[in-house]
Amino acid sequence: MTIMLDAIPLPALLKVTRTWSPVEANRSYSGDGTLVVQQQARNGGQPIVLAGEKVGSGVMGQAPYSLYSTLEALLTAGRTMTLVLYGETFSVTWDFEQVPLEYESILFRRPPDPADPVLLTLRLLTLPELPS
Repeated sequence: MTIMLDAIPLPALLKVTRTWSPVEANRSYSGDGTLVVQQQARNGGQPIVLAGEKVGSGVMGQAPYSLYSTLEALLTAGRTMTLVLYGETFSVTWDFEQVPLEYESILFRRPPDPADPVLLTLRLLTLPELPS
């Protein structure tokens, strides 16, 4: 199984985090102290984090620094992208409420060589599905 972002192959061993609730809820208290809960269905906005990770003395999901540079070009374009995640397809955009794209150098060279291995972290948000 593969991970692709706009036809750019990503490392297959990236850790995938998808925390999501299909319902959004807000709570408040009325003037007399009664709890008021409002709920509605969510359409989009699911955060998806793809990250390389350190495991013991090794690393999983490492990528060349040149891949970070390629993804950085997508970041500045700021457009809708297609994420294929283990056979499932999502329409996504960068999550700009956090740091959307970052890397951690493994060899600690500054500046990194294009072939140097790095651990990438991509923070994305799914976009609402448009009615057909």
